[in-house]
Amino acid sequence: APPGLQWEIAGYSRVFADMEELLIKGQLFSLWGALLLIFILMLLLWRSLGSALLCMIPNLSPILLIFIVMGLFGLWLDMATAMIASVAVGIAVDDTIHVYNGYISRVKAGVPPVQALARTYSYAGRAVVTTTFILSAQFMILISSSFQPTSHFGLLTSIGLWAALVFDLLLLPAIIMLLTALNTGVTRQKTA
Repeated sequence: APPGLQWEIAGYSRVFADMEELLIKGQLFSLWGALLLIFILMLLLWRSLGSALLCMIPNLSPILLIFIVMGLFGLWLDMATAMIASVAVGIAVDDTIHVYNGYISRVKAGVPPVQALARTYSYAGRAVVTTTFILSAQFMILISSSFQPTSHFGLLTSIGLWAALVFDLLLLPAIIMLLTALNTGVTRQKTA
């Protein structure tokens, strides 16, 4: 090219590529912002740094699983799949609050931790499973779309919803029981 010649790629392809890049950056920024806000709100809600950190584990796990599935199956981060993490976090936080609030309120009322979890499962567990089933069924309808990004969005969001349910009903209580056992052991050692 002659010196001083300047050029720039133009056209619809360039516009769509720029839009997708901006969308993905915006979605990642909003995801981190949402996670920070959720952490702050949980910190205010539980008034405990440990409880807020504990409740973030089942909220971050579905996002990690979704990105692992995307990597394993070679699904690109595009306009539709960029929104999945935000949707999964928004729904997972509801499930976490149901389960953890049920557990904490029962423990504060004097119920032993194991019984508190069992009672929480009998009440909040039903609600969490029902909402996950209904929302997942609605997102699964998108799989029938011939437009690949929409189809991927439906499938991955459903996977994220079920992952959030599993992490809220299995991982969160397991961590709670582990921490309870550790705290009980430390308390017994101090009194002995």
